[in-house]
Amino acid sequence: MKRTGSIPPVPFVRSTGNRDSPVRLVGGPPPRVSVSMFSLLVGGTVSYLLEQVEDTQQLEQRLADLGRRIGFRIYDLYCIRHGVAQPVKIIPFLQFVADRVWTRLFGHAAEVLRGGENEYQLADNKGNLFHRVVSTTECNLGSYAAGMVHGMLIMAGFSGRVTAHHTNLNNVLNRGLILVIELDNDR
Repeated sequence: MKRTGSIPPVPFVRSTGNRDSPVRLVGGPPPRVSVSMFSLLVGGTVSYLLEQVEDTQQLEQRLADLGRRIGFRIYDLYCIRHGVAQPVKIIPFLQFVADRVWTRLFGHAAEVLRGGENEYQLADNKGNLFHRVVSTTECNLGSYAAGMVHGMLIMAGFSGRVTAHHTNLNNVLNRGLILVIELDNDR
């Protein structure tokens, strides 16, 4: 049957039963990227950046820069799709990032903690996905996630800096991630 002037339908994708394969359900949750594909992407990015830098501090800075650009796009996407209003206070904004955005990106929510004055933390104690897919001990790959959160902060009108720190949960490959957010001014 020939269709004219219409877009062909998207085929229905079924799960093969493999835990590593993406699943797409009609009317269900959005499609997910498989862990092996994510591992290939992160590993390739780190390998590419390792050829361009001289030490781990430069590598972490480059990862944060890449993450920041992604953070700009993530925040714009959420504003457009979900009608997110410009936040006035930092706590509701961080709750939004920890609950909605973090869950969407990493499959579970992060925890918002208040440090000192103008200092907050996003804690992910369920295991950092970056260290699970690329095993490295000398570099903190959580800098990429810190860059994403920093990009979202900038787009929301907050100024400050975000640094990534990891904690050992069970072993070296199962690390928790703590993002320390230091704001220049509190709203």
